[in-house]
Amino acid sequence: MRNIPSFLVRFHKVILFLWLAAAIIMGVFATKLPSMLEGDGFRTDGEYEQVQKDLTDTFDFPESTIMVLFEKEKKESKAAFEDKIGYTLTEIKKLGLASAIESPLDNTSLMKKDTAYAMIHIDDKTAEMPAIISDIKSR
Repeated sequence: MRNIPSFLVRFHKVILFLWLAAAIIMGVFATKLPSMLEGDGFRTDGEYEQVQKDLTDTFDFPESTIMVLFEKEKKESKAAFEDKIGYTLTEIKKLGLASAIESPLDNTSLMKKDTAYAMIHIDDKTAEMPAIISDIKSR
């Protein structure tokens, strides 16, 4: 155990130099980082983006889809659960952001036991997804 402290004391200048060199090298790479992290975090360049563009342009596929998950509470009745889903989706529709909403109330395959989900389709290419998600969460 004495070898490590004695090594550190004996070669403290070399160790300090190595740390300083590492910090400078990382600083150089850090200046290039913002250009590599462009976009909103929801998009990537490449084949996936091209396929999405083709689906949107050719087949009228929505630009973005957000899934909203609903979980039934233990003491909540099925009717109350469905009312909660209906109310929430109505409030989301009032935001005017969705081009279409697929509801578990209309499509029972989107509902399993105590869990259901809805798909909110958004066609606006300029939409700010973080702001939209925040609006939806507030409902």
